[in-house]
Amino acid sequence: MEPKDSIQMTEARIVIETLIEQGVTDVFGYPGGQVLNIYDELYKASERKRARAFPTWPKKTPRFP
Repeated sequence: MEPKDSIQMTEARIVIETLIEQGVTDVFGYPGGQVLNIYDELYKASERKRARAFPTWPKKTPRFP
């Protein structure tokens, strides 16, 4: 697997990139200390996917009182 960025990939990023390459769309699990890095990478991957799909979408959702 080729690194996507010029930075070194973490183990969690490798797991998520592999799941994406395999076409996985749903992930189930239990949150806990050992998998927090994987959940962080899942969130980052979803943000990257949203940024590619909607390049003009606002970065933050406005909050209404």
